[in-house]
Amino acid sequence: MRKSQVWVSAILYMLIAATAMALIIQAGIPIINNMKHRSIYSSTEEMLVSLDKHIVDVANEGEGSQRVVPIDIKDGELTIRDGKLIWEYETETKIFEPKSRMNLGNLIITTNAGVTATENLDDYLLSNDKIRVNISKISDWSTINTSQLINYIEHIENSKKTNGTFSFTIGNDPTSKVGNGYTILKESGINLGFGVVVAHVNTTSFEYDLHLTLESEADFIRVNVKDLLVK
Repeated sequence: MRKSQVWVSAILYMLIAATAMALIIQAGIPIINNMKHRSIYSSTEEMLVSLDKHIVDVANEGEGSQRVVPIDIKDGELTIRDGKLIWEYETETKIFEPKSRMNLGNLIITTNAGVTATENLDDYLLSNDKIRVNISKISDWSTINTSQLINYIEHIENSKKTNGTFSFTIGNDPTSKVGNGYTILKESGINLGFGVVVAHVNTTSFEYDLHLTLESEADFIRVNVKDLLVK
């Protein structure tokens, strides 16, 4: 009887030890993954900063100058688009605040940066992986009508475009949507956290800025009124 009790105790100790080990491993995996992702980011940042320095040195030394620069990418995707070297890395680790942007010389670091903003001859185009928004380009102090700012919104998945018009007014006052003004693109480029077109509107009763904003991963456009002046 005593011998049997010894074996039962040993089994209980082994089960408790195994359970404790499983809990330790389960709790430690997210920490290990976070350390791994941060290490990949840090090493890639150092590599790109070094590469940028070599490029600047070669450019300053003039024709015939060259370097052999090793590039070691542990994870992520490195591509060349529109004359820019781009490294994209997906991670759930919070390395930076969402939709933030930081410049290190010629190196631009952005998070949740999926918006492209371009300026064309007659319009501006904001797009992400879900929608494209085409907005009228209006020259300085020309006639402006807020119902004619957005030409269309296109859903990329099925290529369908919206029908009808989008009209914006102040306090349901129909006179607040027609006047003179202009539209400007705040920043053009690719891999932006968000794209913004500002419409400055001056009417008989109001003067204000209309901010039309497309964010990364959004399937809608956000519109805000700023700097409202009631005459």
